[in-house]
Amino acid sequence: MIRTIIFLSIFFAGLASAADIKAQLIKVVDGDTLHLLVNGERQRIRLAEIDTPEKKQAYGAESTALLKSLISGPEITIRVTGVDRYNR
Repeated sequence: MIRTIIFLSIFFAGLASAADIKAQLIKVVDGDTLHLLVNGERQRIRLAEIDTPEKKQAYGAESTALLKSLISGPEITIRVTGVDRYNR
């Protein structure tokens, strides 16, 4: 029983940390989309559970500027929650 609990604890801890990925910021596209360098490969990342105006829509420039101000430093950590229909 103790072995099972220890195994499950280690297994689930591994799953939780496997979803965290270190990446380098290349560009803030708009208020909810980033270009990142992940393991040497450029990736387009869409932030989950938010929707902001596109750059040319009303308040688009403001939402892009706000996201830029919220991201500090060139390296960030992301947690993958899924992939959308555009492979972001």
